[in-house]
Amino acid sequence: MLLDFLRSPEAYRALGLQGQEVRTIETHHAWVFLFGDHALKLKKPVRTRWLDFSTPALREAACRQELRLNQALAPGVYLGLVQACELNGNWHLQRDTAHAVADESAEDWLVLMRRLPEDRMLDHLIGRKALCPEAVDRLARVLCSFWSSAPKPSLAPGAWLERMQTALAQHAQALACQAPASPTPSGGPSALQIQLAVDGCQRLLQGCARDIEQRVTQGRVVCGHGDLRPEHVNLPERPGRPLVIDRLEFNNALREVDPFEELSFLAVECRRLGAPWVGRRLFARCGRLLGDRPPHRLLRLYTAQRSLLRARLSLAHLQDTPVRDGRRWRALAAWYIECAGQATDTLGRYSRG
Repeated sequence: MLLDFLRSPEAYRALGLQGQEVRTIETHHAWVFLFGDHALKLKKPVRTRWLDFSTPALREAACRQELRLNQALAPGVYLGLVQACELNGNWHLQRDTAHAVADESAEDWLVLMRRLPEDRMLDHLIGRKALCPEAVDRLARVLCSFWSSAPKPSLAPGAWLERMQTALAQHAQALACQAPASPTPSGGPSALQIQLAVDGCQRLLQGCARDIEQRVTQGRVVCGHGDLRPEHVNLPERPGRPLVIDRLEFNNALREVDPFEELSFLAVECRRLGAPWVGRRLFARCGRLLGDRPPHRLLRLYTAQRSLLRARLSLAHLQDTPVRDGRRWRALAAWYIECAGQATDTLGRYSRG
C-alpha cells in the first residue's frame, strides 16, 4: 500500500533525500510526510463541493497548479513534483524532472517542498511570545507587494455581492445542520447562538452591499492567497524574507479575494492565538502601503464571514470516522461563532477585543 511505503525512510532514498524517520501529518485533503529537510504532500482521492481529487490525473493537475501558484509567495520552497510508481507490486518514487508526460507506471503524485523550521512559523512565534513588530512589518511589505502585482479577476460588482450572499447561505445551512438545539457540556455552540451570528452577518452584508460593489469597481479584488493563516506564514530571522505557503490551488474562485478580507481572516486567527495586536498592525501597515482604507463595517463583515466559515469547518470534523478530539472542535466552533457575533455587533465590540 502506498501510504505504508511513504511512512518508511527507505522510500525517499531514491530521491537523494536524507533523514532518519518519517513524520506523517493528515489533513482533510492530504497526507504530508516530513523527512529530514523536506516535506512531501500526497493529495487524498476525495471530491467535495469545492474540489475534485478523485482521479490520478486530477491530482496531478492539482499538484502542478500548487507548484506554480506558490512560487510567488514562497520562492525556493516548492521544489518540484514526484511520481509514485508501482511495478510488480513494488512502489518507488522518482522525480518529475521533465514536467512532461508521466511514466506509464505512475499511480500518483506528490509535491516536494523544502521543510521550513516550525519554530519560525507565525503560530509558533505567537505561542512562544517571540513575535516582534518588525517581523510583522516585513510580512506586510511582502503581502502588499504580492497583492499589488496580482492579476485581477473579471468580476461584475453584482456577481461579487451574490457570491458573498451565497457563501453566507451555505454557512448558515451547514451550521444549522451541525449544531445542537442547546449548549452541550462539551462546549459547542447552540442553534440559537449560531442563528444570532448568522442573522447579524446577514444584516451587515445588506448594509455593506454598496461597499462591496465599490471594491470591485475600484479594482480592489485580486487573485490572492485564499487561505492566509498563521500556520502558513514563516518569519525567518531578520533580514530574511517572510514566506507564505499553501496558497489555495484547487478552486480559482476561492482565491479571488479583497486583500483586506485575507487580512481579516489572518487577524481572526492571530486573535484566537492570543495576539490581537498582529491584526491591528497589519491593517495599519497594509492600509498605508496599498493606499487603501476600507470602511470599518466592511472589515467587520469580512471578519464575521470568515469566522462563520471556520466554525463550519470545525464542526465538519465531527463527521469524521472516527471522530478525533471532538471536544476541541466544538470549543473552536463556539469561539468562532462568538467572534462572528461580536463582529456584527453595531457597538463594535470586536474592535475592542
